[in-house]
Amino acid sequence: HFELAVDIVSDMVMNPLLDKEIIEIERRSVKEEYKMVLSNPESFLSDIVLSPLVFGDNPLAFVGTGTDEEIDRIDRNLLSTYMEDLFTGPNAAVICAGNIREYDRLLEVITKCFGALPAYPPRRKKRPYIDEQTDLHLQIVEKELEHTLVGATFKLMPLHSRHVLGILETILGEGMSSRLFLNIRDRLGFAYDIYSNLDIYPDVATMSVFAGFDSANWKVGLEAIMGELRLLRETTVSEEELDKAKEMLLGQIEFALEQPRGLALGIHESWSMFGRVRSFDNIEKSIRSVNAEDVACIAGELFKTSKINCAVLGASPDEEREVRKILNSLGGD
Repeated sequence: HFELAVDIVSDMVMNPLLDKEIIEIERRSVKEEYKMVLSNPESFLSDIVLSPLVFGDNPLAFVGTGTDEEIDRIDRNLLSTYMEDLFTGPNAAVICAGNIREYDRLLEVITKCFGALPAYPPRRKKRPYIDEQTDLHLQIVEKELEHTLVGATFKLMPLHSRHVLGILETILGEGMSSRLFLNIRDRLGFAYDIYSNLDIYPDVATMSVFAGFDSANWKVGLEAIMGELRLLRETTVSEEELDKAKEMLLGQIEFALEQPRGLALGIHESWSMFGRVRSFDNIEKSIRSVNAEDVACIAGELFKTSKINCAVLGASPDEEREVRKILNSLGGD
């Protein structure tokens, strides 16, 4: 059914009805989504508190759904203008993945269906992110919770090898064999849920640590996190740990690429972020070439007190002085 599917998708992109009644229905749905962000402590911490702390007034800090006020300002004219500005040929890629048997026919159908996209370049330019952070940022939000949530984000500019960052993040907090999980959850029992997260954008990368601690000893847990970051900065990872991280990262990538949707998303990410599509062999070669010195170099540049953006949910603002002392123990500047 690929011809019908391509025809329907292209019609949705190029000839949307943008019916006012449907817009109002969707507006209500998006507002409910925003309420879910506000009511979920983890989403509230990362999207509402931490993102503005990290990115300031840059669009990277904006809540994906928008606030109620922003959602209310969206009408048919705004949606139509937005699509006219950005839905253009030079700004588009049609990605097909899976069991493609008739390549020439597929290309013919795609050209027919999407050939009418405007030929002008996109009229809106992305606002580049300029990192002006020179000292740690901290925000403590008092909220009635069963435990205390902590999020700490570090930024890196200009963008280094994404695969070095991927290996560092895997060692730090990806899965049950990571240092955060083994040392803070398993050995100390301070947290049930503790992990790291890596986000890569065209001109900045962020690595974050998230954890939920018992309210009585969350500061001890935060000290343990700073200790793990400091250890990664000051000591070289072993070849055994490095090899395990590489195999895990490669396994995740290869598993995702085995599925058509994962393959399509991988192609999309590579094209939209870097303007080219890399083969798995190329990615594997890049990952396997990373050495312990590369990881140490990135850890040394990333894990510094001056780069900390820390948000705490479920604690008292009166604890700020003590928390700053813990964060300053990371050092590295």
